[in-house]
Amino acid sequence: MRMAALVCIDGIVPLGPDFIDKVGSTLSGLSSSDLQRNPVFKQVGDAIPSIGSSGQLGFINESFEAVQGWMANLQQTRNLDVQKITGSLKKYINFTDDKLDYLAAFLDMSTSYMAHTGVQSLAHDLIERSAREV
Repeated sequence: MRMAALVCIDGIVPLGPDFIDKVGSTLSGLSSSDLQRNPVFKQVGDAIPSIGSSGQLGFINESFEAVQGWMANLQQTRNLDVQKITGSLKKYINFTDDKLDYLAAFLDMSTSYMAHTGVQSLAHDLIERSAREV
């Protein structure tokens, strides 16, 4: 669910249908010094596995490459495009098509990914422990 939301809300809506190519191109043009100067990276860099910014950049690139095919398949098999996604969202949120970047930012800010992930992790652990005890 989170990955589908990531593809739709953080990928297709703000960047368009060719977001995978755009992100790949951006990542391939980054250097570790670019990361060190980035204000967002400065805030979250400690949470990215690996040693040093060059190792973290490698981790980011490998992670993106690992899901690139899956994201493209999701987009193609579900026929996802900006109009389809925003049309579904308009059932719940009123917005104009020229403010899609604001919509994506609003959805990101209003979603507690860490709380959701924590609940999922706890449920997963409880289910695994219960299965072992049976």
